[in-house]
Amino acid sequence: MGHLQATMRDLKETRFFRRVLTYCIGLLITAFGVAFAINSHLGISPIASLPFVLSHIFTHISLGTLTAMALVCFVMLQILVLRQEFNWWHLSQIPASTLYGYFVDLTRFLLGGFQLPTYFGQLTMLAISITLIAVGTALLYLTNFAMLPSGNLCVAISKKTNYAFHRIKITLDCTLSTTSIALSFLFLGSLVGVREGTVITAIFVGKLIPLAAKLLTPLLQTLGVPVRE
Repeated sequence: MGHLQATMRDLKETRFFRRVLTYCIGLLITAFGVAFAINSHLGISPIASLPFVLSHIFTHISLGTLTAMALVCFVMLQILVLRQEFNWWHLSQIPASTLYGYFVDLTRFLLGGFQLPTYFGQLTMLAISITLIAVGTALLYLTNFAMLPSGNLCVAISKKTNYAFHRIKITLDCTLSTTSIALSFLFLGSLVGVREGTVITAIFVGKLIPLAAKLLTPLLQTLGVPVRE
């Protein structure tokens, strides 16, 4: 019996490790998506746009650090929205946000100044970005750990107001994009980070996530990674 219990414990630990590893890979892939979007110069996702503009205003602070700070603010907003209903396990979003911020800086360093010439090349890089963000987000969802705080904030507001999640998401995206545009013109004198790619990303990432999750599920199951049902 003791040997069986030890074997079951080892199996659970192995499966948990695989989930954590898959989650971290999802964060890394999503960060690569942000890096490709930045280098496309066609605009980045609404969620990333505000930290990106702030990184141009506060040049001594890295984009990854500002991204992590923004995500932690989203966690604080969740606490204000949910109050007693806030699950303190969701504070795990904070170390996840910190790791994601590190990955944003790392992927930007690894990608360097890589660009594809011509407008078609820019669109190609944007398409790669959208695909990577969708795949990375699908991995975060399937591992059933904490999603990035921006998504969880939308879930929290939807839960408390009974408004549809997608309407909350659109409102948040529009608010962040508008704020980014205003700060760009106010402090930088020109538009930074928000272009046609921002709209394209907002439209297509959400549509690709279910497809990516469907394709990734059997692969993860084959690798012995527990996935969300």
